Amino acid sequence: VFNLNADDMPRIGKNGTPLNKGNDVGIDSFGVLNDRLYVANGGAAAADQDGGIIRSTTNDPAPFPGTGPDWVDNTPATVAEWDNSGSNRFSKELQGTNKLIPADKAFPAMAVFNGKLFTIRNTTGVSGGPQLWKYDGTNPWELVASNGAGITNMGDADNASITLIQPKIPDFYS
Repeated sequence: VFNLNADDMPRIGKNGTPLNKGNDVGIDSFGVLNDRLYVANGGAAAADQDGGIIRSTTNDPAPFPGTGPDWVDNTPATVAEWDNSGSNRFSKELQGTNKLIPADKAFPAMAVFNGKLFTIRNTTGVSGGPQLWKYDGTNPWELVASNGAGITNMGDADNASITLIQPKIPDFYS
């Protein structure tokens, strides 16, 4: 067990660049794809201050910043659906650090299915709602099952968050 020094990670910690301006900052979820560790969390309701995803570049990363480039920002911030043009969709901010339920988190879970990493992201703002993202380790993150407005609500506007993803061959559930 060792400290990842997540407080200094880009988008993840309060000391990172870009920094996370959430009041309560903590790691929401971890995932592993192709022997690389992915770390995600939410933050404040502002562009480039609302958390994101960071990925290790090695299968045995040193704590951040480490002795080399063991960590890179992997947030799909340049993908239009991520922040809806930087104006009104942001990762959900933690409202405390105890008695949390998955819907309280921006990134409640990650899972690998058919060689791709999936993560769920709960967002806030006028165009906020749940999102399901997938990543193959090479190409940019891609929003899955969009309703046409950048939200994965499965056709029901009352679906305000996603709390679980469960891969079970041959199907995938969220």
